[in-house]
Amino acid sequence: MNILDRYLIPLVLAPGVIIHELAHYLACKGTDVPVQEVAFFRFGSPPGYVKHAIPRSYTKRIVITMAPFLLNTGIAIALFAWSVDFPPFEGAALMLLGTIILSSAVPSGLDTANLFPHSVIGWFHPLFLLSLPLIVLLFALNKLRPYGSNHLITALGAGLLFLTFHTSVIDAPTLEMLREVYQP
Repeated sequence: MNILDRYLIPLVLAPGVIIHELAHYLACKGTDVPVQEVAFFRFGSPPGYVKHAIPRSYTKRIVITMAPFLLNTGIAIALFAWSVDFPPFEGAALMLLGTIILSSAVPSGLDTANLFPHSVIGWFHPLFLLSLPLIVLLFALNKLRPYGSNHLITALGAGLLFLTFHTSVIDAPTLEMLREVYQP
């Protein structure tokens, strides 16, 4: 393994990994699930992790698993939206940071595995049955990760955000538009 793979690429991707793990940590704290060990970022595999007790509540497992998707995507959207107010170079830097953060939004294979029930009766839980399409999608994305599925999802997401905030192809919602819609 050369220095590029071992140090440079993980360092570039660190903001996304840190936010991903922070989302897991905050979700655990918010759902009162005990956290045993945390590494927000490190060189090695995995680049970060949050070891926590396995909650009995399926709702808590969904919250903990999906928190990185919501937080990373939300921050990426905010950075792309904010980049409009900056000169081109600074705006491009914000969009690059948003893309890096977005690249860590998809839950990992271990995260997805936590969504599977731990008992036979859990397979019939209504929330599990409702979330099954999402679980299958996440499972497929993780199995296809060696073939670039994460890169494809990141490129599509960043492209959509760019089109939304930097072109007239998709009109981004503005404060004025929201005021018109919610006019009393």
